[in-house]
Amino acid sequence: MKTALKIVSIVGLLLWMACCYLGLFFATDGNYPITICVTLLIGVVLFLSYLLMLKMQDKGATQGNRDRARTTGFVMLGVYIVASLVSAFYINHFVKTFDMKGTIQKGAKAAINELDMTFDPNDVNPLPNSYRQWILDKSQGYKTSLKNNGFNGSISTEVEAFENMLLGTEDEGYINLETIVLDNLNKIEKSIDGWNFFTVVDRLHDLQNKKAWENQVVEYSKAHEYTKVEPFKPVQEHPCPPLEELTHASFIPVSFPAILIILALQLVILLGYLLGIKTGGGRDKIVTSDTGSIRSWSNTK
Repeated sequence: MKTALKIVSIVGLLLWMACCYLGLFFATDGNYPITICVTLLIGVVLFLSYLLMLKMQDKGATQGNRDRARTTGFVMLGVYIVASLVSAFYINHFVKTFDMKGTIQKGAKAAINELDMTFDPNDVNPLPNSYRQWILDKSQGYKTSLKNNGFNGSISTEVEAFENMLLGTEDEGYINLETIVLDNLNKIEKSIDGWNFFTVVDRLHDLQNKKAWENQVVEYSKAHEYTKVEPFKPVQEHPCPPLEELTHASFIPVSFPAILIILALQLVILLGYLLGIKTGGGRDKIVTSDTGSIRSWSNTK
């Protein structure tokens, strides 16, 4: 029975630390070194203090040092409570991230859709309001302008050069940026939609580049004299969702589901300890028998 309870306690502690790790990971803005180090430190303190608490309940191991064992047990209980409260702070934050999940996913999806539209790679029938559609529209205007101004030369060649200047190449310019953005958007969308605990913070930070990417397209659209005055204007109705609440832990407000999870896990962890607490509170007394005087560990007064 004792072995089974110890196994249950260890499983509970592992689940506790897993929740603490994820809450701490979000709270440190996805900082792996800090998260791992702090989680290991809290885990070691919890495991050692709990094992010593159980040890101090073992009458055979503490024979002759009962008062000292009781004091040590209370000290370890205090250490355990402090470590539990610290880690509970991050477990509370981890549970709260699920409340933020829907809002963040909705905002991120809207921002991603705008980027998908701006950086639509289809050069035949691009999406309305995309950069490539803007180039096609400007090409027609530039072609008309050349004709009206009596351009001497191949208009089609000039228009092609105009488009190439606005597009750039695979190594630099818009096309290079388009490849980078679309590759990132694929990763961002998968991570946020699936709410991948280990990558979602980094991907949300990647999405924060939205405005910088869009502004860079605007700069590329000024590459030709014809478009410098009226450059491309991307649709920017949906900014990236803010991350402050997700990456800054706070006990306020306290999550009711988090309280239930914390209490349930603590009950699982402390079950063996609670069952081992000696009831009655009477002082151990000397029992006299035919074989001599011995100290009794019973609670019989």
